[in-house]
Amino acid sequence: MLLALSVAEAVWVIYMLRYFTTTVNLSVQKWDGYFLHPTSKSLHPRNMVCPFGHDAALLIAAILVLRHWLPRSSAWCLTLALIVMASTLSFAMNVNVFVYLVPVLLIETYRLSSGRILHFEDLCPVK
Repeated sequence: MLLALSVAEAVWVIYMLRYFTTTVNLSVQKWDGYFLHPTSKSLHPRNMVCPFGHDAALLIAAILVLRHWLPRSSAWCLTLALIVMASTLSFAMNVNVFVYLVPVLLIETYRLSSGRILHFEDLCPVK
């Protein structure tokens, strides 16, 4: 069940950061090159995420799924690092991305605080 949730989160992240289009732009910070993204509202829907965000989506999705094959403590630390880095970087670089990631950040924060990070122990509890 938790692996299925992680896969759903991974699909959400990839879709929102790589394919979702909107006319609304909440970002005011200007960046160049690899970090260049739109900073104004658009008349026509467009993707408001920079190439770095497109690549980061794949990395975040991979972490969300592959952590299920790590030891519990490693998965917990990796999830915590993901939450801290994703929320901080997305808020600092592009508020649109932060808004797109809020559902995943909330789910992962709940999973961290409740101890429901993992995989095999949750699927087949050891008695």
